[in-house]
Parts: sequence; structure tokens; C-alpha cells
Amino acid sequence: MNFIELLQNVGFPIACVAVLGYYIAKVQNENRQDTKEREERLLGHLEELSQTNRALLETNAVLAKDINTKLDQIVANIKA
Repeated sequence: MNFIELLQNVGFPIACVAVLGYYIAKVQNENRQDTKEREERLLGHLEELSQTNRALLETNAVLAKDINTKLDQIVANIKA
């Protein structure tokens, strides 16, 4: 049913309310879809960042262990 038929059958105020309701529902669905896509992209980026942070944590642990070993050797040489 097009707007003219709706207007003739139920009157101008009711037809306007019906069309505006349809428009609001359509815009809301589009916004919901856009938000869903944005959230999926953000979650993907967060996962990449989490993996990078895990790799950095492992690298830092290895470096800290190496530094502690060298520091222990220096302290042992100073005491000797």
C-alpha cells in the first residue's frame, strides 16, 4: 500500500504516524547493524592487541631473567 492509498483510507494524521513509525524502525535497524559491525571490528582489534601484549609480556620476562642473571654475575664478581 502506498502513502496516497493509506492517506485516503485512514486520514492524514494516522497516515503520517504510520509512515514516521516505519521510518524510525528502518533507521533504528540500520543503526543497530552499523553498531554491530563496529563492535565486531573493535573486538577484532582488541584481540590483535591482546596477542601483541602477550608476546611483549613473554619477551619482557625473558629480558628481565637475562638482566637478573647478568646482575647476579656482576655482584658475584664485586664480592670476589
